[in-house]
Amino acid sequence: MVHRLCDESNHRGGGDAGLSFTCLDPGGASILAALRCAVLRTGPYGPIGGRPESVRIDRGKDFLSRTVTAAFGAFGTTVDDLPAYSPHPKGGIENLNRSAIRMLFAALPGYRTEQPGRRPDRLPTAPARSFEDFTAEVLAWVTWWNTEHHSDGLNGHTPLQAWPHDPTPIITDIPPTDLWSFTLEDDGRTRVITSHGVRFTNRDYLAAWMAGQASRAVRVRFMTHHTHETEICDPAGRRLGTAHLADQATPE
Repeated sequence: MVHRLCDESNHRGGGDAGLSFTCLDPGGASILAALRCAVLRTGPYGPIGGRPESVRIDRGKDFLSRTVTAAFGAFGTTVDDLPAYSPHPKGGIENLNRSAIRMLFAALPGYRTEQPGRRPDRLPTAPARSFEDFTAEVLAWVTWWNTEHHSDGLNGHTPLQAWPHDPTPIITDIPPTDLWSFTLEDDGRTRVITSHGVRFTNRDYLAAWMAGQASRAVRVRFMTHHTHETEICDPAGRRLGTAHLADQATPE
């Protein structure tokens, strides 16, 4: 399952603003990860982003979970639950989905048509991609779509070229320090800061602000599938700071 948050061409850009992958049943965590990627415009996430004024949901019950709707409510974002079998209110998204199927997924080994009773047009000649290889291939295609694919709907520009020239204003850039509490998961466990940092998913996360804080009880908030950093808070939920993966930390 690939969760995708897009910018429709009549609102800004026309490219993929954020996405996340899961090989399990989709849930709020993966959607919050896509939302965070879509909103942030700093570091590896930009330049496309900003607080959405409205979001249209394509009949996905996972998108309408209490956690996700609470996050949208915190941003002041209007949520529009679209009716079933009504592609016309979301033409840009439908076009992107069709393009991804025809230009990417249909060419991958193991692809099956959406019609269960129909025999496959061709038998697979190679083993299906591993989850890691599939993810890398989809991300490469998304990069190509946003940076090299020239769209007639964007006057021959790529989505990345069209973004800065679109007159639609960016309503709000949400700082990462304000965004973390609405779009990060908490596994409910209390941990302790040690000389190695905070242990999470069998890996150590460090930060300069942890100096002198050994033995302090903390909670970890995280974004699914993004292992490079976590947010650390105290047991009451107050944010203490960001921690980076130990073997990827900066020299400082």
